[in-house]
Amino acid sequence: MTRLLWDVKPMLIAHAGSSAHAAYNAYLKEQLAKKGGADSDFRAAVLDADPARALVTHYLQVKARASFQGSRDLKSRIKNTMGVPNHRIPDTRLAGLDSFFVARNEIAHAMDYEQPLNSSTRGRRHRSFEETRRLCDSAFAISADLTHAVADVTAVLK
Repeated sequence: MTRLLWDVKPMLIAHAGSSAHAAYNAYLKEQLAKKGGADSDFRAAVLDADPARALVTHYLQVKARASFQGSRDLKSRIKNTMGVPNHRIPDTRLAGLDSFFVARNEIAHAMDYEQPLNSSTRGRRHRSFEETRRLCDSAFAISADLTHAVADVTAVLK
């Protein structure tokens, strides 16, 4: 999803009147209205020799900052900013991925915090092959559908 963001978003932002352009403008307005001023990276982008390019790059860095933590991240950082309509990918469909994210985070945190050679750290949560396959298939299917939906959005703008 992050690759999709970097590859397609600049083109979508360039189309005035697109949902992606509106989301970008809303972000710029939000940064300019911040109490205490915009963050230093934003200010550096404004002062860059090519501020238009630097601001788009900064915006993409913010949207691609960390791994997606749940359906809300996918909705706010991909679906809404790319202008994917709700009838194409309903929010309820994205919410169905939350169990995938919970499982992924449990596994990642266990790998980060537990000593693999120390069997007394904690009992493992076993997932059946079917449960794992179902979670992964769902994540792949929604990723593919989001990619196709973004492709459709870009086709309309060309």
